[in-house]
Amino acid sequence: MKILEGNEAVQGSTEWKEYRKMKFSASNAPYLFNMSPFCKYSDQSLYLAHLMRGLVVIKDNPRMSEGRITEPIVRKMVSKDLGIDFRPAVGNMDKDDRFMASFDGLNPSMDTVLEIKVSEHTFNYVKNNGTPPDHYMYQIQHQLLVSGAQKAYLAAYYDGEYELCEVLPDKKMMKDIEKAWLKFDKEYLSLSPEELPPLEKVITKQDYVILASQYVDIYRQKGMLEKQMDILKEKFVEIAGKEKITIPAGDYGDKIMVSFIPKVTVGYKEVLSKIAENNPDLAGEIEELKTLNTKTTDSHRIDVRLTDIKKSTAVKEEKQPERHLHKMAV
Repeated sequence: MKILEGNEAVQGSTEWKEYRKMKFSASNAPYLFNMSPFCKYSDQSLYLAHLMRGLVVIKDNPRMSEGRITEPIVRKMVSKDLGIDFRPAVGNMDKDDRFMASFDGLNPSMDTVLEIKVSEHTFNYVKNNGTPPDHYMYQIQHQLLVSGAQKAYLAAYYDGEYELCEVLPDKKMMKDIEKAWLKFDKEYLSLSPEELPPLEKVITKQDYVILASQYVDIYRQKGMLEKQMDILKEKFVEIAGKEKITIPAGDYGDKIMVSFIPKVTVGYKEVLSKIAENNPDLAGEIEELKTLNTKTTDSHRIDVRLTDIKKSTAVKEEKQPERHLHKMAV
């Protein structure tokens, strides 16, 4: 294996990202077998083609940032515990330099590889099964293919601890990976970006579960906030009585304006009687209308508005628009 030097060997650098863009890299190997749990597209090989052509971009996220920060700490812990001097490295396979791998750790004699994952799920999986999850197995076997190393370790870190498992070369899997990359190169990388078919996203059951959970949480918060607003409005009424008043709203440059607005109810029976007087021929029908079940309420609404004090006290005496918050019938 040929070890890269310079900025191209600095994982995460602009030069490294550009160099690996069209390479057969270890972290992309799971896509070839539709094994990546992080991909939401039905054809993961097609997604990989879009990714390598720069048509889609993997955005950085907190999980990835945590991994970059924690990785050197875990590498140091594992190196001390195993007595092996692991260092990050980037290399190309001797017989075909399109195959590359970025190692979280590689010993000086290049016969032992270290892969680090910062993940509660992976930590528990390795702890319970003693092996890497399937999608990471493809990544590690690709690393063994490129490096020719005799073995690899997966260190799964979570909450101050790590679980370690040993992975030996699987010749059949490595052969499958090599064939899959060559097939991928022929079927997809031979096409121009314009010739690539469009991606079709897959909505999984887990997607629905996550969305439903988020909706329920927000819905509950909404109900609690509305109850709190109703309580506050009742207190405003206690202060305002039936007068329109303005109440300062703290240090936010706003004011609360509370209005007691009675609801006007028209006595429709009186109206019908008046119509009957003027139209004797309709008297029978009008009397039937008067017998309809009705309910009379003595109600009003509280109109609470939030306005900007700075705008309302401007030099120009112009009527400023109000930001309507809520109305409540009581």
